[in-house]
Amino acid sequence: MMQPYQAADGRRSQFNMVLTDGLLDLLSTGLAATELLADSRFSDPESLWTHREAFGDALGARVAIKGSDRWLAIFTELAVLVNRVAVLEELASDPQILANELATPPPGPSTDLPLLSDHPVQATSVPRVGARRAPALGEHTDETLGELGYTSEAIEALRTTGAFGQDDAISDWRCHSWSLCLFR
Repeated sequence: MMQPYQAADGRRSQFNMVLTDGLLDLLSTGLAATELLADSRFSDPESLWTHREAFGDALGARVAIKGSDRWLAIFTELAVLVNRVAVLEELASDPQILANELATPPPGPSTDLPLLSDHPVQATSVPRVGARRAPALGEHTDETLGELGYTSEAIEALRTTGAFGQDDAISDWRCHSWSLCLFR
């Protein structure tokens, strides 16, 4: 049951915290699927767990009948927690993303992107490091090799042999960090 379900408009929604019989009743009522709870495969928590894939398929078939706006209205009225899964284009204006500072302007003119997404896991026991652009290819080569004990002469010798690639390839490279989602 803890999976996104695709509505008729192609948007996905996820039911959250449907953990009690009462909420399960409300969910099935909202879906006009109360007969599911009369099915012996779904009649008690153990059976429901055993047949959870079939139950999820049945829920998915019901959700596919209406658009996500309609489902949100129905479940809001019934106080069943449901959320529509955001698409990338919505993230830059999502109130929760902005309130939690998960999408912030870059710290300087180093990128032409209006927002950078910070890491979604926030630990309070360590200082927070804000979002920043990923380094350009080769940007820290000299510094890193210097920290590893290479002399500037040895680094230059490696560079002249082509060990770091071609300089023109570096200028065309657009680097993206796995932990940095870029918004245009």
